[in-house]
Amino acid sequence: MVLNAFLRIRLIRAKKDGKPHYQPLYSDVKKEEKEKSRRQQRRLLTPSELPPWYDSNPYILTGYRPVSQSFWTSLKSWTYLHNESCNIYTHLVPGVLFLLAQGTLYRYIVENWNWNWNRTQTLNGNAIGTSTSIQLTGLDWGILSLQLFTASTCLLVSAFYHTLSNHSEHAAHRWLQFDYVGILTLILGNFISGLHFGFYCEPALKYFYWGLILTLSLLTAITLLSPKFRGPQFRSLRLAAFIGTGLSAIAPIGHVWLAWGSNRLEKMETNS
Repeated sequence: MVLNAFLRIRLIRAKKDGKPHYQPLYSDVKKEEKEKSRRQQRRLLTPSELPPWYDSNPYILTGYRPVSQSFWTSLKSWTYLHNESCNIYTHLVPGVLFLLAQGTLYRYIVENWNWNWNRTQTLNGNAIGTSTSIQLTGLDWGILSLQLFTASTCLLVSAFYHTLSNHSEHAAHRWLQFDYVGILTLILGNFISGLHFGFYCEPALKYFYWGLILTLSLLTAITLLSPKFRGPQFRSLRLAAFIGTGLSAIAPIGHVWLAWGSNRLEKMETNS
C-alpha cells in the first residue's frame, strides 16, 4: 500500500510539472539510434549532393549511395537497392559460380573430352587421311582451369569495385585500377587458353604469342597503375594501351589465316 501511494504521488507531481511520466529504456534509445543510423546509411542521393570525385553518371539522376568511409558500410549496401546493385550482382553471382564450376568442369572433361585430329598426309604421291586421338593432359586441364579462374577474378574484382566506389576518393580510384587489371587478367587467361589449344601442334608459335601477350599485358598494367601516367593528359595513352592489348588477338588469328588459310580455322573449331 505504501508503494502504491508513493507511485500515485510521483505520477500526480509529474502531471503537474508537465514532465513525461515515462522514461524510455536505454535499450530502446540505442535501438532508435541504430535505426536512425541505418536509415541515414541507406539514404540515396542525387548527383548534386555528391562530392566532385564521385563517379556519377549524367544520365542517372538518383540512387547514389552516400560516402561511407567504411568498408563494412559499403559492403552492407548489398542488402538494399541502389544504382550500383545491378553492377554488383551481375558480376558477383557469375564470379562465384565460375569458382564453384571448377570441379564440375574437371569431371566433365575427364569423362567426355576426346580430340580427334583429322590430317592429310602424302604416301607415294597419294593423299591419305589420318585421325589422331588426343587425351587432355594435366597441363591442358590447368590451362582450362586458369581461364575459369581469370574470368572469376575479373568478375569478383569488378563486383568489389562497384561496392566500394562510395567508400572514399582514394578507395574508389584504387579499386578502379584493380578493375582494369582484372579485365587484363581475363584477356590474358583467354589468350593463354586460346593459343594453347589453337597452336596445340605448333609449340614454338604458341610460346611466341604467349610471350607477346604477357609483355603487352605487363606494359599495360604498368601504364594503368603507375602514378607517372595518372594525370588526365595521359588518358588517351591509357585507353590506347588497354584497347591495343585486347586487339592484339588479331595477330595469331591473322597468322593462322595467312599461313594455312580459313580451312585451318574451321578445322580447329570443328575438332575442338
